[in-house]
Amino acid sequence: MKSKKLMLSLAVVLLFSLSPFLNKSASADDRISIGVFPNDTLFQVENMKPGDWAPRTVTVENNGQEAFSYSMHIESESTDKLFNELLLEIKTPEIELYTGKLADFENLEERNLERGEEENLELTIRFPSHLGNEFQGLNTAFNIIFTAKGDLDDAAVQVPGFIGSDEYPPSENGSSPALGSSDTPSHSGGTLPQTATDIFLFLLLGAVLLINGILLYKYNQQRKRA
Repeated sequence: MKSKKLMLSLAVVLLFSLSPFLNKSASADDRISIGVFPNDTLFQVENMKPGDWAPRTVTVENNGQEAFSYSMHIESESTDKLFNELLLEIKTPEIELYTGKLADFENLEERNLERGEEENLELTIRFPSHLGNEFQGLNTAFNIIFTAKGDLDDAAVQVPGFIGSDEYPPSENGSSPALGSSDTPSHSGGTLPQTATDIFLFLLLGAVLLINGILLYKYNQQRKRA
């Protein structure tokens, strides 16, 4: 009887020591967690010319334990000439969300994401073809801020952007070749997506149960022999 109590005590102690790890995924810190990819720099274009455009796809992920609504806004690091003239388009694969000047964009209407879901947004910045030589050598820096809101918590991710105008010679017809989709997207965003799982915790729990089963089997064998 003494060895049986010892085995049960061992199981209780091990399971009790595991409980903080098993409850970690449901902690308050993980209730609202937004991931954005790329997450360090979305736009890094240094040679845009009138008529060029730079398309990017950004993925917004719900990595938390609860559903949330998210929105997006853009903050310029300075009021400058180029930022006020660039055009912005925001789309999902299904609908168009915004078309207009980058400087006029205030806030993306809140969109809902359930736990574990993700959504792709297609962002395109265009350099209007009518702009003249006075925009040569100018650049602009801005931040794209994604904010997730839940019932109790919220979280935000900030992704930088940079657009630079090259010193281009005007062509014979006064236009320049379009950059289009040949501009390579950069990969990065704010808080990194949480990729860890509980598989190792479950493996450890399974090992604890297996050891207790073996001990219980040996105990029964010894009792039968006695």
